[in-house]
Parts: sequence; C-alpha cells; structure tokens
Amino acid sequence: MSEWVNENKKQILYSVLIFFLALAAFYLYFVRPLQAEEISQEEELQRIQTDITYYETQINKLSPQTLTRLEIKNLLDRVPMRPNVEQVIADLERTELETGVVINNVSFSIYPNESQEQTWKHILSDDLYTLLETQVADVDALFVSYIEMNVNINGEEEDVHTFIEEIEKLKRIMHVKSYNYSIDNENDRLQGLVTLRAFYSENFAEFIEVVEDFKLDYDFDPSKLNRYIEVASEIGDRTETSSDQPTDPTSSTGNGQTSTSAELKPINQSQRYIQPHPTDVNSDAQAFYVVQTGGYNTETSLYEQITKLRNAGIYPREIERDKNQTESSETKFVIYTGISHDRASAERLASYVSSLNPDFTSWIDQISYQNQGLSSLGQAAHDVVVEATDVVTKGMAQENYQLSSEQLELLSAKIRVYELKAKEEINKSSDTTSKYQLEDTLVQIKQVENTLKQYQSQNQRSLLLQSQGALLDFMLTLNGYVSLTEK
Repeated sequence: MSEWVNENKKQILYSVLIFFLALAAFYLYFVRPLQAEEISQEEELQRIQTDITYYETQINKLSPQTLTRLEIKNLLDRVPMRPNVEQVIADLERTELETGVVINNVSFSIYPNESQEQTWKHILSDDLYTLLETQVADVDALFVSYIEMNVNINGEEEDVHTFIEEIEKLKRIMHVKSYNYSIDNENDRLQGLVTLRAFYSENFAEFIEVVEDFKLDYDFDPSKLNRYIEVASEIGDRTETSSDQPTDPTSSTGNGQTSTSAELKPINQSQRYIQPHPTDVNSDAQAFYVVQTGGYNTETSLYEQITKLRNAGIYPREIERDKNQTESSETKFVIYTGISHDRASAERLASYVSSLNPDFTSWIDQISYQNQGLSSLGQAAHDVVVEATDVVTKGMAQENYQLSSEQLELLSAKIRVYELKAKEEINKSSDTTSKYQLEDTLVQIKQVENTLKQYQSQNQRSLLLQSQGALLDFMLTLNGYVSLTEK
C-alpha cells in the first residue's frame, strides 16, 4: 500500500488539489453569487417595506377619511366651497325680517385665498377643526377666503342688538369684525354700521367630491323687504311663458305681478331710440358715460356708419333726438357704441372702438340719470353697470383675460338686487309706460348676465361687444329712451 502511495504520490496530490480547486470554483461561481443575490433581495424587500410604510403614512395624512353625509353637510353649511353671495344676502334679509330692523345699505367684496390674515383655528369651532384634521395633515395650509360686508342698519336699540346676535348664530359662519352705532335723539332709533365676514374655502374640494348646489330654503316676501338689498326668490324659478302664449318679453303671474320670460330674445345688433326731453338735473347728480361714434343729419350717412359698425362686430345704438328739442345747429342722429360707469373706462372703450377703423372716431358723452338716479333702483342699476363694465374693459385690454367665478357671482348678485327692486317698483307703480319700461330692463339685464356667462366659458371678445349692446339697451330704457325700430 505504501509502495502504491509512493508510486502515485503526485497523482494523489494533483487529485486533492484539483478537488479543492473545484470546490473553490464552485463556491466562487455558484454559491457566492447566490449569497450576494439573497442579500440584495433582502435589502430590496426591506426597502419596499419601508416605502410601503411611508406611503401608507402619507396616504393616511392626505387622502380623505370616511366622512359621513351628515359630517359633509355640517361642514359645508358653515363653510361652503364657494362664496355663495346670494345665500349670505338671503340670510341677512331673513334676519332683518325676523328682528324688525331696517337694512339701509349693504356693500360687499370677495377676498379669495387670504391665508395669512386668519387661521382656521380662530374661525372654526373645535368639533369642525377636529373634523378637518382627519382630512389633512395641516389644516391651516388650507386657504381661507371670505366675503366682507358693510351693513348700514337702523331700528330700535334692542332690535339692532338682537340682529347682531342672530347673525352670529347663523349656520354659515359669520364673524362680526366691527360694530359702530349712535342713537338718533329725535326718534330714539339706533343707526349702526356693521362689518361682517362670511368664510369659504375652495380647497375643501380636495377631499369632498360631491356638493349640492345652493338653494334658498325659504320664500321671499317682497312686501316686507326694505329698499336696499335682498335677493329675489325667483332666481331659479322664473315663470315661463307657455308654448301656446305669445312670446312677449314679460308675462303676468296669478298674483298680478310680472315676471321675465325664461327664454330671452337674442340681442339686437342695432336698435334705434328716441331721446327723451331732458330734465333739470343737478350737476352733482350721478351719471353714466357712453361712447359716441359719429353724429349725422341724414338717414343715408347714418345707415352707412351703422353698417360699418355692425360689420366690425359692434352693437351700435342709434339715438334720434326729438324734433321738438333739436335746433337747426344740432345733430339729428348720434350713435352710441359703448357704456361705462366712469369716464376713464369709457375712454378705454372709445379707444378700442376707434382702433377698429379710421372711420370709427369716438368720444365720450356724459348722461345724467333722468328718472331713477336718486332712488335705490337707480343705485342698483349703477352697481350693475360698474361690475359689467369692469369685466368688459379688462377683457378688451387683456388678450387672455379670464373672468373669475367670484366676479361673475358678484355681478349676478347685483343683478338679482336690481331685479328685486324693479319688481317692487312695477308692483307699486300705476304708470303703465313706466311698468313696461321696467319690464324691458329685466329682459335686457338678463341678456347682459347670460352673455357674460358665455364669455366666461368661451372667452370670445365678440361676446363682450354683445354685452355692451344689451347694457346700452338696459340703461337707455331705464332712463326713458323709447325704442323705435329694430334693425
């Protein structure tokens, strides 16, 4: 045996060496890679588990938890996702009627995304704040938006104090920012100015998907309304003219009141009016401003200019001066192509019209309110013109101007105010002509609103020119200009 070992010593050593080399190669090329892969996979699994834990934590922070319908209603009753100006006005009106005070005047402005000034912790009750904490990690990162109102009121001292208390009890969260008052020694009535804020947040849409449209939960009683501001209950339920009735712009309701037909006529591209006899108006009286594009003494030259303006997309209004008041030196016909509440914006409109054609040289004419200038109805009309012309002048000046929902809602609220006051005047007036004119203005102001709603969705500048035509119709009719013909 030893002899065999000695004889084969080299072969045995080589065999052992080869065996160990094979083991080493097996380890290096098969076992070690498998170990490395196992370690890598364990590390990847650990990373995945860490990521899952992180994302689950973030999802729990950011994604909505289960809010019941009752919780959603409770939140949105107090802080809606839109300004809902009409709701606020309706709440003020209802509180006015319940407490017996008189609201003389209300002005309001919308302030979106004012997070730096106020925090939700100071706005919401503890239960609502806790509810929001279940939806977002940082509640105060949600934008705070609000409507600010200055309300002039008067009444018995106890009634006014009750009015303030009831405002603070409303479902919609409304804070009294200031309250100043004085007592009239002659009649012992309190005169006060209250500054209120009603809050909303568009950020709630991130965790509340479905929101019901705002609906008034009571009916207005026009006979009890004071003369400044409340929104008509007819906002969503105007009386429509039935299909077998004449398509007259107004129709009579069963209680003797008039309402505007839901289906409006298209805006006439041109219209002729007879100018009324001017009345003696104080130089300080409120006025509006029209863009005048030409004055003529013959029908032929007038018609040529009207045709050019129409072809340029403008909605001109022809004004024929009354023969009895026209002197030989005065122009018989003038053309109005725009309207505004102040001279500066009217001049911007005139510049735009003039830029369309060298023949469209335009200037500004000031017209004092003839019939309703000092009344609350005239003020309501003026407020509408302010909002509407602000949209038009910005849209004309800026190529990509976008009409915001807040501004459109503010305009609609002021139109609702005018509609209510016009209907009150219609119900009180015994003058048939005046009634017809006011009924016409209800149609015309609705045309303005609908056209600007179209502009918001379509962003076509031609719609701004249409709205100017309807706004001219509205203000001319309100001030006693008589529609003569339709072109």
